[in-house]
This record gives sequence, C-alpha cells and structure tokens, in this order.
Amino acid sequence: FRKARADFLPALAGLSAGQLYQHLQKLDDTILDFPANAVLMLWFDSCIFDQTLLMRILYLLNRRKNQPENVFLYCCNSNSLTADDFKHGMQKKVQLFTEDWLLGAKAWNFFQHKDAGGMIRLAQQEKFERLPAMQKALFRCAEEIPGDDGLNRTHKQILQLVASGCSSFMEIFKGLSKFEDYPFLGDTSCQRNLDQLVENNFLAV
Repeated sequence: FRKARADFLPALAGLSAGQLYQHLQKLDDTILDFPANAVLMLWFDSCIFDQTLLMRILYLLNRRKNQPENVFLYCCNSNSLTADDFKHGMQKKVQLFTEDWLLGAKAWNFFQHKDAGGMIRLAQQEKFERLPAMQKALFRCAEEIPGDDGLNRTHKQILQLVASGCSSFMEIFKGLSKFEDYPFLGDTSCQRNLDQLVENNFLAV
C-alpha cells in the first residue's frame, strides 16, 4: 500500500517517491508505536475516502502486539467535519475495542484487494455497532469496482451527466456530488475517471 501511494503521489505533492514512502512509513509507525496506555482520538467524516482511511488505521491497530486501551472515535454524519463537530465531538465520541479494529482490518483487506463481493458480505453479515458509517461505505466502495462491462458506478454517473448535456470538466465534477449521500471524489480522481473512459472508448475527447 505504501509503495502504491508513494508511486502515485509525487506529481501531486512535489516530492520524490522515496520521500513520500518515508513519510507514509512515519504515519504508519505513529499508529503502530504509540504507548498502549495513551489516548487515541480519531476524527472522521462519513464519506468513503475518510472511511477507507479509518479502515487502514484499524488494520494497523489490529497488527499491534500491545493492544491500546483508550481508542475513541467521533464520526460526523456528513462529508466534512465542522467547527461544531470539533466543539462537541469529545462528548459524542465512542470507544473502540479489539473487535472493532479486527472488523476494520477485514474491511481494509477486502478494499485493498478490490474484492467487491467480500466487502458486501462483510457489510451484510457483521455488526457495525460503533462503525455504522464504515458499513455504509463498504457498500459504496464495492460499487467502485468495475463490473463485467468495465465500468464502475462513478464511470456510469459521468456518462449519465455527459448524456444529459454536461460538457465541461467543472460541470461533470460538480454534477457527480449530486449522486452521493456523502460526496468524496476529488478533482484529480474525477480526471482519472474521465481519462479511463476516454482510453476505453466510452467517451471521445
């Protein structure tokens, strides 16, 4: 995962792949090495981008030999944390336990392997009492895995927007948010989806 991210991000971050890999390793080590008796407070929103990051953090917690005792989560019911969330989040936080990071680790593994069926089965069969946004995100993540036609849900939504008359990048980019309960797609990812559609002859430039 770190290598894939380090290879992908240099053009965006202005850093070399080696520098980015070291930075990503440091981020992981922060989770792997913090004292077991310390308090870890996680702040997330409900969009699938944030929820996949939360999956990875729980996956890392699950790898630890000394399990932390005080892990808390506040997840807002929107795609963006606000000042009000930070003001009141500590009072609304939930404590996470070993079963939660085991669940997150399972979700991360299915997501990392692009296993749509696995994500759907996990979301249907497991209880996500303290992680309801993750359960919902798994269903949406599964829809981003291309089907037999080579298209994922975002591809199909782009084609729908183009068919309805959207012709500029900004029209398509802004239009995609209307399809989502929790908009998540950044402009770079939108462009990548457009490029994929052009490369596969679903769209003409």
